[in-house]
Amino acid sequence: MLAFTLGLVGVVGLEHLFIMWLEMFQSTGRIAQQTFGGDQSFLEQLQVKALFKNLGLYNGFIGVGILWSLFALPTLEMRAVLILFMGFVVLAAIVGAVTISRRIFVVQGLPALLAVLCVLLFV
Repeated sequence: MLAFTLGLVGVVGLEHLFIMWLEMFQSTGRIAQQTFGGDQSFLEQLQVKALFKNLGLYNGFIGVGILWSLFALPTLEMRAVLILFMGFVVLAAIVGAVTISRRIFVVQGLPALLAVLCVLLFV
């Protein structure tokens, strides 16, 4: 179960690096249009692009923090840092589900919540 837990945590970290890439560098592309539900003209507005870059930066911080804790910390510290970062993801997903779309919780929150539970049980 430890390997499953660490793999799940890694997936959540990589997911946030993908979100960072999407928001910061592909915010006007086809995948962004499908993911965020905006049309091309909306996504090309300078204010919207700036907001996406900012959001992407924060998602990058989360992804790097999760992956860093997997590879650079001893077990006890890793456990605490993973709970912290996964907690951030779960809280952000709850806010996103309430304010934007329930899909955010399903895509981001549930994997992070499962990862937190696995970390608590198996690490």
